[in-house]
Amino acid sequence: MMKQSLMQRIQRNQLLLIITFGWLTLLALFILVWNQTVGLNQQRLLTLAKVLDRTIQRHPSLFLNSAVPAGRVRAVLESEVDPIIRSFRPGYAVGFYPSGRQRPVILIDNGGIAVHKVEEWPADAVRRPRTDSKPEYVLSWSGPHRTWLYQCAEPVLRNRRIEGYALAAVSLTSMMAFGVQLALCVSLITLGAGLVSVMASQRLNAAIRLNLQQLLLMDHPAPKPEFQIEEFDRIARFNQKVFQDLKNAEQQRVAILESISDAFFALNHQWQFTYLNRQMERISGWKRERLLGASIFQFFPRAKLEPYIPAVEGACHQGKPHQLELEWEHGVWYELHIYPAPTGISVYFQDISARKNAEIQLRESQQRLAQLLESIHHAFFTLDSKQRFTYLNQAAERLFQIRGAEWLGKVGWDFFHAYMEPGFSRELARVWREQTVSRFETFSQRLGVWIEVHAYPSAESLFIYVLDSTARKRSEETRLRLAAIVESSEDAILSTDLDGTVTSWNKGAEAMYGYPAEQAVGQPVGRLLKAPEGESSITAIFHRWKEAGMKGTTEAVMLHQNGAPVHVAIKLAALSGMNGQTIGYSGIHRDISKEVIFKKELLAERERLSVTLRSIGEGVIATDRLGRIVSMNREAESLTGYSQYEVLGQPLETVFTVIDQLTRGKYEGIVNAVLNSEEIIHLHNLFLLHQHEREIPVSVSLAPIKSGRGECFGVVLVFQDITEKQRIEQELLKAEKIESLAILAGGIAHDFNNFLSAILANLQLALAKLKRGDDISRYLEESADATRKASDLTKQLQTFSRGEAPVKKAAAIGDLIRDTVRFVLRGSKVKVEFELPEDLWPVEIDSGQISQVLHNLTLNAKQAMPGGGTLRILGRNIRIRPGSRYLPGGYVELAVQDEGDGIPPENLGRIFDPFFTTKEEGTGLGLATSYSIIKKHNGYLEVESVPLVGTTFTILLPATNARPAVEEESPEVAATREAALLLMDDEATIRDSVGEMLRDAGYRVVLARDGREVLEDYRRAMEEGAPFDLVIMDLTVPGGLGGQETIAELKTVDPAVRAIVSSGYANDPIIAEYQKYGFCGVAAKPYKFAELKRIIDRALVGS
Repeated sequence: MMKQSLMQRIQRNQLLLIITFGWLTLLALFILVWNQTVGLNQQRLLTLAKVLDRTIQRHPSLFLNSAVPAGRVRAVLESEVDPIIRSFRPGYAVGFYPSGRQRPVILIDNGGIAVHKVEEWPADAVRRPRTDSKPEYVLSWSGPHRTWLYQCAEPVLRNRRIEGYALAAVSLTSMMAFGVQLALCVSLITLGAGLVSVMASQRLNAAIRLNLQQLLLMDHPAPKPEFQIEEFDRIARFNQKVFQDLKNAEQQRVAILESISDAFFALNHQWQFTYLNRQMERISGWKRERLLGASIFQFFPRAKLEPYIPAVEGACHQGKPHQLELEWEHGVWYELHIYPAPTGISVYFQDISARKNAEIQLRESQQRLAQLLESIHHAFFTLDSKQRFTYLNQAAERLFQIRGAEWLGKVGWDFFHAYMEPGFSRELARVWREQTVSRFETFSQRLGVWIEVHAYPSAESLFIYVLDSTARKRSEETRLRLAAIVESSEDAILSTDLDGTVTSWNKGAEAMYGYPAEQAVGQPVGRLLKAPEGESSITAIFHRWKEAGMKGTTEAVMLHQNGAPVHVAIKLAALSGMNGQTIGYSGIHRDISKEVIFKKELLAERERLSVTLRSIGEGVIATDRLGRIVSMNREAESLTGYSQYEVLGQPLETVFTVIDQLTRGKYEGIVNAVLNSEEIIHLHNLFLLHQHEREIPVSVSLAPIKSGRGECFGVVLVFQDITEKQRIEQELLKAEKIESLAILAGGIAHDFNNFLSAILANLQLALAKLKRGDDISRYLEESADATRKASDLTKQLQTFSRGEAPVKKAAAIGDLIRDTVRFVLRGSKVKVEFELPEDLWPVEIDSGQISQVLHNLTLNAKQAMPGGGTLRILGRNIRIRPGSRYLPGGYVELAVQDEGDGIPPENLGRIFDPFFTTKEEGTGLGLATSYSIIKKHNGYLEVESVPLVGTTFTILLPATNARPAVEEESPEVAATREAALLLMDDEATIRDSVGEMLRDAGYRVVLARDGREVLEDYRRAMEEGAPFDLVIMDLTVPGGLGGQETIAELKTVDPAVRAIVSSGYANDPIIAEYQKYGFCGVAAKPYKFAELKRIIDRALVGS
């Protein structure tokens, strides 16, 4: 009864255990399926979002600009995102959620959701992501598709600002399909495990029942006999049956242990054998009888077992089984399973040497493989079935410039999108999908290298072997370029082996010698390249080249296939193999037939040129680019005083020195001026310094020497002694002057007769009126006015005849221009426009004369526009370089532009001639006088005119570095005492009349006829203690001492003497530079009394 109750309790516990196990299994199954489904999809969605994020970062203008057509966006995504999304199950899609918009923009999917328009993904289907920079997962309902969407939002950052969110979504239907598949797989596995568990439970139940029966027999003693024979007999039979069953069970157990192929033995607590099977005997080598009852340490070394004893004892103490691996001998391994028992331990072990050695060999093989992969110079990496990196060698780290440890376990597509072109990912996706080996080349823009990729797929992994093929690619490109160069060369380029057999023959060789390449290759070179009789053969040329140390270029004559001679320049070279040994020879043959003909013609031309240069009358010097003399003819030797052989290679300046006739300045850098301008330069008014310091007037022309390609490689100078030419020109000029004087005399006679007639008529009228007592002041004023006009005409004639030198001072010309032009145009219909910059350089001028020039030019412009118009006055600073027709230096350029009818071309060359005029009332001296004034200022006056458009006069005045003098107005100061004046003039009429005017003005005046009287009177006055305050002297005294000689003597008498020089003919530098000669003022004749008095007062105040 107790046995039956115990068995029922055991069965109930067993059933409860099975039910509990079932529920726990179902719960674990649900958790496993959910985690795997959600985890895998989260990983895929994050991968897609990051891929789209990187695509947006690479093409921001496409995604962040709403005006870009959707077709361009889809084209980019199909090339970069499509390979990855297609590798997933259907039901995935990617999109972009721009900041500031109300709905996301769907871009591409792989089926399942089937979304292709913006409107198909409603705005309420996506919850607007957070504003932080972490990815967010959202589960939302999509009404149009009637399904749940599981989405991942990855922020898109630009310049630390969120521009939007890259979205990746998967439909819940697709997720559940995958979960169902996974659940079915796990359920099948769980069902199999449950069946195994039930079977094990049944076996366990049987074993428990057997053990319980034994325990009931052993632990519950039989009841006391009641001395009933039948009951005793029944118990005896039952005990006998139980004993027999136990014996049978023991025999069956022993038979099982003896029959298994693995060793088994039992030890008691004293480590003594209590049982061992036959396999144990075989392994140990000891008989069973010898081992039973003996200690294990008597037969097996304690040193080998000692390390495992604490673990075994601990397992026995805890009542738990223990498992360990033991290397008994080298290469001999056992796996021991130790089970504790009340009487000791039972040990079940098996020989695992084969497996263990295989594992060791596998591990060693893996280590060797790893060492091999790390030692190779090419990149190698592997991907698992989820496209994650499982291995990268050091070469891959170096090639891709990454740390392998950072990428292990990460998805490879992220790496490929960052470092490779889109074609790389597409090809690897195809290899994985089709399980085919692939070899391809691609270029990494980020790494800047070409790579050769070998991809080997397997069921679980993808092995990728990458070679840096940049050097090979560049070598191939170089080889192709060189081959193209060789083939396109017009030179004959050929090569031979060591025996002289042609191995290559380019198109230039075909054209030069007439043999096609297919005919020439394989032939002895001597059979193809033949020399005319008397010329060196190609073999002889080759031997001479080797004797000369395999250097240099040889000129030779070879025969074309048609027999025509070809002049060639041959450059030979040895060809070396990989080991550095010579494997053949190459030759470059250049056709120099034209050069040979040209050289012959050049020699003949040089000879003719040499004869010509020796025979011409001009000096000729040729220089190189550095200005060194390379040749000169006999005339140049005669003019310079140097022979050609003395000066070859010397700088030009050491032989050819020229100075300006006016300024006496040296001309330097003329060779560089010609080389820089590459134009012909003509120089005039020069003196050439002979070797013996003799000055020779010359004219010089310089021209660049250019090659046929237009390159300038030297300068040629042609110069001529113009002494005779100048003499002839002077004679011609005299003749022209005589002719001009005739015209001038007629004009002067006409004008002066008019002035004298007016003066004479007015004086006669004054005399007649004076006798009658009438007022004659009007007639005297008209006479004075006619006299002033005659004086002005005289000044113009002096200026024109270069008689009146300008009194020059540094001045700012801007105000002078404005004042003069405005004065002339006052009351006219002409409008004036000034374009004069404030930074015009100062010029050294006679302000009165330059004002006269501007007056004449403005008046002409005014008369050219009687109906009105615009006169433009332009000014600018310019700098003239050496080699120009102007003297080098800084200039102020003034342009006077009118809008008149212009000057007819036939008159344009005569407008500066004196008395040439087309006006009825003109004198013809205005432009001639202006031209003369500008020349005296070392300037230039030029004219350009277009009929019916207008005329432009251009003035160039040399600039100065001197600061403009500030005119200080001297107040009119009346003499506080009677000033003593000494007046000297050789004309008695002028001396007396001027002396009378000065006395009338309150001065004390003493008169002198010449310089000697001045010296006597001045010494006498000093001796008497009444020295003169001022001396006024005529510059020129015929037959006596003039003002220049007298002032020098006066300075010795009185260094503080103050004197004014006067003259009616100002063709003397003393008038222009009076202070230099000791004078303190200058007065021009005829005198205007008010002006003379102002000059005298200024001189007296200065004292």
